Amino acid sequence: MKNLQYYEGTRYLRETEGLTSEGISIKIKIIIMKYIITLAMALLIAPMTFAAGKDLTLTGKGCCSKCCLKQTEKCDNVLAVKGKNGKTTKYWVTGPKDLKVHSFFCKGVNDLAVVGTCKKVGDKLVLTVSKIEKTKK
Repeated sequence: MKNLQYYEGTRYLRETEGLTSEGISIKIKIIIMKYIITLAMALLIAPMTFAAGKDLTLTGKGCCSKCCLKQTEKCDNVLAVKGKNGKTTKYWVTGPKDLKVHSFFCKGVNDLAVVGTCKKVGDKLVLTVSKIEKTKK
């Protein structure tokens, strides 16, 4: 069975050369799939990379993760932003003490406009605030 060949329609299949019925090498198919997967991963990661380090202006609902969301045992600031596709993204907000960031989030849900830089820490999006204010609906 070293050089097994058989006729399939108008094409020959050679097992010894690793050819498929279309005549394309299996090795070439694997290389093409690797490039496709690499390109797809790059397209998924690129938006997060470009957003890091730049000032973002976000508006959404600000709430305390302990008081409102009941997700943590200690107070954390969470900004829920609804995207164009209707999906809500949660940002964990931090900032300098002189801004008194937590006073905007604790004891109720507020509509907020926040300016700051975003980075991903673990599985959370952390927004470092440079300016924060309440908005009116």
